[in-house]
Amino acid sequence: MSKQSSQLWFHSARVSWRFASLACAVWLVLLILLSRSFIGSYLESNFAGPVNFQLRHLLRSDPEISNRLRIYAVDDATVIKINRPTLNGRDWAAVFSVLAKSEAEAIVIDGMFSQTDEFVEEFEHALAELQKRNISVTVGAFFNPNEVTFRDPLPYRSEYDLAPMLPDLQPVDHGLHGDILEANLPPMRPTKDWVAYGPASRLGRYLSHIGHFTYAGDGRVNAFIRMDDRLQTPGSTVVGPTRHQAAVAHMSMYVAEKRKIVKNRLIVNDHVVPISPDGSLAVNFPDPAALHDRVIPIWSLLEKAAKGAASSVVKKGDIVFIMPQYYTGNTDFKQTPFGQVPGGYVIAGMVNSVITGQWLKPLAGTEGMITLFAVVGALIGMYFGAAVFWLVLLGAVGGCFGLSMWMFSYHAIIVPWLMPLTGCFAVAMTIFAEKTRLGEKKAQALRASLAGLIAADDLKSILRKPESVNFEARERVVTLMFIDVVGFSLLAENILPRIAFEQLKKMLLSLGECVHEYGGIIDKTLGDGLLCYFGYRFDGDTSVADHAELALRCAIKIQEDNLARNIEAARSGEAIHPLRIGINTASCYLGDLGSGSRIDFTVVGNGVNFAKRLEGACEMHSILMGATTSDLVRGIGLPPAGFNKRLIRIKHHSELVEAFEYDPFFARPQMRMEALEGFKKYAKIDRLDQRWPVRDATKVQLNTRFGPGILVNFAHGSLGVKFKQLLTPGSSLHVELDAQEGKLRTLLAARGLHPLVGEVLWGYSEGAEFVHGLQLTQINEDQGEYLVQKLCEFAFTTEDENDREANKTEVAS
Repeated sequence: MSKQSSQLWFHSARVSWRFASLACAVWLVLLILLSRSFIGSYLESNFAGPVNFQLRHLLRSDPEISNRLRIYAVDDATVIKINRPTLNGRDWAAVFSVLAKSEAEAIVIDGMFSQTDEFVEEFEHALAELQKRNISVTVGAFFNPNEVTFRDPLPYRSEYDLAPMLPDLQPVDHGLHGDILEANLPPMRPTKDWVAYGPASRLGRYLSHIGHFTYAGDGRVNAFIRMDDRLQTPGSTVVGPTRHQAAVAHMSMYVAEKRKIVKNRLIVNDHVVPISPDGSLAVNFPDPAALHDRVIPIWSLLEKAAKGAASSVVKKGDIVFIMPQYYTGNTDFKQTPFGQVPGGYVIAGMVNSVITGQWLKPLAGTEGMITLFAVVGALIGMYFGAAVFWLVLLGAVGGCFGLSMWMFSYHAIIVPWLMPLTGCFAVAMTIFAEKTRLGEKKAQALRASLAGLIAADDLKSILRKPESVNFEARERVVTLMFIDVVGFSLLAENILPRIAFEQLKKMLLSLGECVHEYGGIIDKTLGDGLLCYFGYRFDGDTSVADHAELALRCAIKIQEDNLARNIEAARSGEAIHPLRIGINTASCYLGDLGSGSRIDFTVVGNGVNFAKRLEGACEMHSILMGATTSDLVRGIGLPPAGFNKRLIRIKHHSELVEAFEYDPFFARPQMRMEALEGFKKYAKIDRLDQRWPVRDATKVQLNTRFGPGILVNFAHGSLGVKFKQLLTPGSSLHVELDAQEGKLRTLLAARGLHPLVGEVLWGYSEGAEFVHGLQLTQINEDQGEYLVQKLCEFAFTTEDENDREANKTEVAS
């Protein structure tokens, strides 16, 4: 991996699309597999279902219970009245007689009647009477994967034949038992090696219908259970092929007045029954408390039978549902979305749906919804920051959940919200966690890289949103500022390194605080100086408009504070450190030049170099700026008298360069002079150099490529020279010395001292001119002695010869 690509984690503000796609794909596979598994079914029935029904109940949108549905039960009151736990054949005959007189339309009994008693003939006679009156009686059957000993399998009945429910379809084979096209059948639960068992065989001919009442406790029942070859054929006692396409319907289906299959859809009483692809139906459970309130003790019918009267409750056309085991200790409880309720409530809910047509309609496409919501979660995780992320994610999940509840409660549509919303939340959280991890990694790198370079408050703001920082290289117009501590090398030569370090650190910290106060950024510490810039923001793509003004005002504040410190130090005899500041506004490139996990954000460009040259050409306690910066700050309210135009000579430039000086102390020259004199005194104490001042500047001529100069003083290996412009420290120049029409030049040339090579060490203003200290770099000790001897001969007149020793002095270099 290249060094540049290894830092993409830092430069990028987002999680990569590769990671987002992978997270989305992984969660999709997991959730789709989960939705198809037993665990998914369990979660839907034991979590999503109860939430749907309970919230619908809170919204008072439970399905209405039909006024045609009458519910009777052998309850505790009945058991006490008849003094036994079950009804015998005579009791059932009495109940049927009352219902026959009341002209009920159908009777559904939550029981099997697999055994008969001594009153079976009366029971059969009552059933036969109901048949004459066209009152159907439906009882239950169950299925078992294994054969039950001493129990005859459920025989084939015509009601199980699917052909009568296909009124508009012609069989493929026009024979007696033509096969039905499977494509025209609704989904049905298939069975393999399962055997159906129902009521006692002798009762079968008196029962209108025998339907299954199996329920697994998951809130769903099977509309049909396919039993093509597992029903007992007429006249046979063994299970074998029926030669019929047969299915046992749920017992509630036989209550319907009309039942047919049209284009693979089951239509009951002109309402489409929404059968799921697995052949199941969602039970539209009414409020269990409302069902309980509708339950009537069956002993009331026995009392009417004793009097030979019809029921005052059951009306003509009513559907009567009877629960034979509703008394305490024998009630068969089932798990439903409302918790454990009597098993008869499941059948009652189904019967109510058949009567009213209030079916729950499942919304298809669970896997498609999981995919859609996973993508939505990925987009939320990718594009939203921490605070907005939670608002958007919770808003999206809550909104979709609320929509699902509204559709279920008011439109009876089951929206499979659990797995899709889990996918949305899981994908979003996975990407958000990765973003947080990268953000924390980035924050740590930012903290390590930017601490001390920007203001503490700005750093805190950046660390709160590290994803907003982009260190990729970009071109921006900024104002650069170089600050140099003058005289620190003198301090370092004469005190312990630890003390020098602590003093320098203290001073640089003070300078950095001022830079941060004005919104500046410290690029780096350059030994005894700083490189700063103004107008750039790490957490945005825009520049600060007034960066030139901020830089100048910061420089003024720095010089004012430092001058006060210098004067106080001069008065107390402590080390004095004047400052030079160069400012330049230019277009530069800013970016990260680090490698691997190391960040080195810096600024490069010609503008940076020019700012450094301006600092080198600046006087102590002053500010030197380029022409661009000067133009930008002319209207900010600073006194015009503080500005002075200067032409300076800088390294690698053959022509003089225009610059503008701002003197913060133009109105307080005495303060500046006091600080300058203190520095001279401090420099002289710390470093003495024997020098000879030249009183008559006409005695020795001095020329350089920068023009003529004036020899101020000289020593072994150094010269004091005055020029009309200030030269940048570090500048190298050739110096030609001459006197008495070429005599001095000839003598110096003979000893290899023409021209002399010097380096500018320092410079300061003296009126309209500038005094510089030149260090002669290509001269040995003997040549230095010879140079001093010859300069003394030519720089002083005969009258001055006796005063030469008196003229010798010690001056700070």
